Amino acid sequence: MRSLTKNTQWFLSIGIASTIVLTSCSDATDRGAADRTSDTAEALFRKLEQRLLSAESVHIRGAAGSAGAVISGLEGEVVLASGNRARIQFSGEFGGMGVTLALVADGEQMWGGNGTDQFEDEAPTSLNEGILLGFTRMGILHNLALLSSVSSPDGTDGTIRDWVTVSNFAWGESGMLDGVAAEALTFDLTVNGTPATPSASQTRPAQNSRP
Repeated sequence: MRSLTKNTQWFLSIGIASTIVLTSCSDATDRGAADRTSDTAEALFRKLEQRLLSAESVHIRGAAGSAGAVISGLEGEVVLASGNRARIQFSGEFGGMGVTLALVADGEQMWGGNGTDQFEDEAPTSLNEGILLGFTRMGILHNLALLSSVSSPDGTDGTIRDWVTVSNFAWGESGMLDGVAAEALTFDLTVNGTPATPSASQTRPAQNSRP
């Protein structure tokens, strides 16, 4: 199986909760106007998710933040590997406090917390699926908020596909992201049966990061 990292042609950034950005992807950037339909946008998104899920390892580095009621600014990385192994580490500010958020799973046990308090539990059998699909569909900040409150990521019990659903895909605007041609896909997001309202939460690739 192929390992996917930040530098692959598929995946660099997730923006506001209902937008995903793809860079350097010939399937996206080479399409003519006639091919930029809802069906092709959804097909590309589903293909991305499947490729991430089937990869032997996935390494994503970046930053996440929010404004409004909860102000946050975090930088870090997510590393996922076959055998239900995972490592998440982000540090920065969350809710006006300095935090170091972490999760480590060895395939059997998982440990996580906010740098002050921590939890330990058995690693859910769908841990990596929950983290990945949560990330592609609603961004990483939701699960970082859970770690800040010393809770494990959501949707890791095998229910993520039904708990967080996406629909009504469309092509967004083309542009440049860190000097690379990029395409945006937009979609409607539903969490636990309730349509989600786009927020100011955002995830972007870290500058000059390396896998």
